[in-house]
Amino acid sequence: MFILGSLSVTWAGVETKIYQHKLQEQKSTPGSAATKLTSPEQEQKEMAEKLMTMAPSSALECIAWGGLCLLVGFSEEIIFRGYLQTQCIAFLRSMPAGVVIAALVFGSAHGYQGVRGICLITVFGALFGIIALLRRNLFPGMLAHAWHDFATGMLLAFLRSSHMLDRLPHA
Repeated sequence: MFILGSLSVTWAGVETKIYQHKLQEQKSTPGSAATKLTSPEQEQKEMAEKLMTMAPSSALECIAWGGLCLLVGFSEEIIFRGYLQTQCIAFLRSMPAGVVIAALVFGSAHGYQGVRGICLITVFGALFGIIALLRRNLFPGMLAHAWHDFATGMLLAFLRSSHMLDRLPHA
């Protein structure tokens, strides 16, 4: 989680600097076509709002969400680490290449979360791949994956029910 958190904060910082640079460039170029730039904060808010539609909103939905997270965590680990990563390592005869390819496919499968999400989830997949290799067992990754998905859903449900995102300033 520390690695993912650090990567996420770094990504946000770089994204903000790029946005500020584009804004400055747009202001300093007279007569340029004014294109509407969306701030990274606004893009993140919009993505969170999209993801919140999937978050549970009642006790029954929280229970169902828990079951779904177990199912997804277990099945994705079997597919991506248990099968794909194992096959890539055997075919390429390289553990690092097998981990990277499986992680890239895993990240790409989460394309609905945007470029930032794909990159973070690719790193997430590589970390789970390393855990599977070191532990020689998929179960720790399965539980961690399910727990992460569940905690994310509960956080989104909390944000939605508390209307915290509604109180953020609009860009």
